[in-house]
Amino acid sequence: MSDQCDGQQLIEELWRESWKPPDRRSAWEWGEEHVTRIPYSPIPGKFRSDNSPWIRKPLESLTDVTIRKVQIVAGIQASKTLLMEIGSCFITACLPGPLLWLDQKDEEAADELESRIKPLWNECAPVKRLVPGATGRNRYKNKRNKVTLLNGMTAHFLGAHNKKNLQRRSIRWLIGDENWSWPKGHMKEAEARVTAFGWLGKIFFSSQAGEEQDDTNKSFLSGTQEEWNFVCLNPECETLQPYLWENVEWSKDAKREDGTYDFDKVKASARIVCPHCEHAHDTEQIRVRNLMNNQDRGADYVVMNPDSPRDYRSYHWNSLCSVPVGNLVELYLQAKAAAKMGDMEDLKIFYQKRLALPWNELREDFKMEIERSNYLMGDPWAEEAVIWRDGTITDQIPDKPEAEDFNSDEEFRSALRKHVRQVGTPLHGRMMQVDCQRDHFWVGIFSFSETGDMRLQWCGGGRNKEEHDSDHPILFWEDLDDLAEEWNVPAHLCMVDAGYDTSRVYNECAVRGWTALMGDQRSTFQHMVPVNPRKQGGPKRKVERFYSPAKRVNLGDKFANVHFYSNLNVKDVLARLQKNQDPSEGPTFEVPDNCPEWYLKHMDSEKREKLPSGRYRWLQIGKRPNHGWDFTVMGVCALIMMKLLGKESVADGESVTEEKSE
Repeated sequence: MSDQCDGQQLIEELWRESWKPPDRRSAWEWGEEHVTRIPYSPIPGKFRSDNSPWIRKPLESLTDVTIRKVQIVAGIQASKTLLMEIGSCFITACLPGPLLWLDQKDEEAADELESRIKPLWNECAPVKRLVPGATGRNRYKNKRNKVTLLNGMTAHFLGAHNKKNLQRRSIRWLIGDENWSWPKGHMKEAEARVTAFGWLGKIFFSSQAGEEQDDTNKSFLSGTQEEWNFVCLNPECETLQPYLWENVEWSKDAKREDGTYDFDKVKASARIVCPHCEHAHDTEQIRVRNLMNNQDRGADYVVMNPDSPRDYRSYHWNSLCSVPVGNLVELYLQAKAAAKMGDMEDLKIFYQKRLALPWNELREDFKMEIERSNYLMGDPWAEEAVIWRDGTITDQIPDKPEAEDFNSDEEFRSALRKHVRQVGTPLHGRMMQVDCQRDHFWVGIFSFSETGDMRLQWCGGGRNKEEHDSDHPILFWEDLDDLAEEWNVPAHLCMVDAGYDTSRVYNECAVRGWTALMGDQRSTFQHMVPVNPRKQGGPKRKVERFYSPAKRVNLGDKFANVHFYSNLNVKDVLARLQKNQDPSEGPTFEVPDNCPEWYLKHMDSEKREKLPSGRYRWLQIGKRPNHGWDFTVMGVCALIMMKLLGKESVADGESVTEEKSE
């Protein structure tokens, strides 16, 4: 009798439900009313979307009939799985239809159902009454990988690795979790299951990032590519901007004497810095994170691919929006330390799981960890090269011939004359690189060795006291003359960027015998070199180099020597040079222990990015000043031109094609 009453009551409730007007609210608004507790969440109480406001818009797509597919790529601990679980509650109660939830494998899907979905459904009253119990006559509807709810809806929880799970069934709701780990082609196979439901069918994928150009990455790029943006907390700025790792900074003084990091200091100093106003956001405080992500203040998604199909939305957010930035910096530095030892796995995990960026084995990590060396600016350097009159570069002065080493006076005098012609007055292996702006300069003076090692000896410049060290005055052309003389820099190794005020730079270089440099988007430049350098007037062959042949600019009564160089390839060489701290592994780049802080910041001002065309380019990070980086790039270009870096050898006179980075 009791079972009969229960059945009648259920029929009555279902009849009433069928005549009830549909709930027109979004899934997140509905969830805030009906999900009273999330059993597995560390945050007590009912579901509140303002804890993760970036999940609202994807949840709204459940009720938007114009949207057929959603692809989410997000960091871990940022509510991407919770979003789909709340969505499953809404679907079950308000928009019932056959549902297929896919995890990596059957066991993981079954665990998701038992440990998360069912406990959550039981905390949501409209869904709880539809879930068959573990006992009673409906118990057979409650299985390990399948639930048949009392409103007739069937929900399957299966593994995507088993191709049989992706076939035969007609599904209205397809939910795929962590599809980055699915076999290639299985996403497309699963999508075909919703075809029978036409416009009612909806595909909902959510995942961390995987590999560049895998199915998940291609799926995301095909959609709207909407990026979650926060609003700067500086009331005079309030710029809407994405959470970018290149805008994260921490104190360079957080290192101990042995070179390891004091992570307490790292986490205490870590901030997200606005590139527009340099306001530092301390996201250790939940209040700060909530304000940054507050949609009433303007936080929202920004569409990066407006030309995508109208029915295909893709969303991206990373862990910076939900995790204290200091915790992420600690993970990053630990991963970087492992990468320096040859283990890239932790760095790969950081990019994929925390930054939600697809991994590429050739990725150039743009956070350059520059190690200060145990020397001071201006200290003598035993390895500094010596440049001779004939252009030879050595590490010491050739010994003067002695008479007793020769069989005759004639041979001795001949050797002595040759020695004088070669040596003359030796020059130091030094160069002065000048980044010329419209009304000021930034200058770096470098020493170099015979083997291509490079050492910063002095730097200065800027336009005002905020931009440069107070010990270094604002520089003018006359000051550059004094610096070149003070540091005994050879004239041809005084190099000036001619990007600004080009005519003035050409003229000043011509007067002084200096060299003008211009960065260029070309990858290489063609040179014609002798097949046999020892034979005058012989045949020549084509060689591609990272710099152009000297261009002589006619200025009337004088000439300026100008070289163009590949921005991409020369900066790639500098990036590799910075990473090598072991002289046995090749040339190194060193900065002094008293190197000014501004120079280190300038050296962390650009990143290598892939353009939509498939080509790579070094791009400035926000509005970070990059002048120190620019004049250091010019120094590397000079070493390549002197054949101290790159693929060309001075010893045998043979020229070979330099390796291209693309």
